[in-house]
Amino acid sequence: MISILYLATLDSKVDSLEGKVDSLEGKMGALEGTVTSREGKMDAIEGKVISFEEKAASLHDDLTELKESSAEVRDGVNALLEWAEDCGNAVKHPLPRVK
Repeated sequence: MISILYLATLDSKVDSLEGKVDSLEGKMGALEGTVTSREGKMDAIEGKVISFEEKAASLHDDLTELKESSAEVRDGVNALLEWAEDCGNAVKHPLPRVK
């Protein structure tokens, strides 16, 4: 037969294990809460990154427009300078050359 002392020892060990399992369950619950919190923070960061990417794309479009506009202005200024030179030659009164 199994001795009462042996059963008491087993019962004590089972109680100890149950306490440890309860402790682990509590720690797991806390860890799940931490993970959920971090996921929320990651979602917020992801939203900010998407916003920054959209703004960067908009800035890139604006920069492209500025480059195109500056090329048009440069072409216009060059055409005006050429026209002024032609007028000066036609009048035989040369205008100073702009470099």
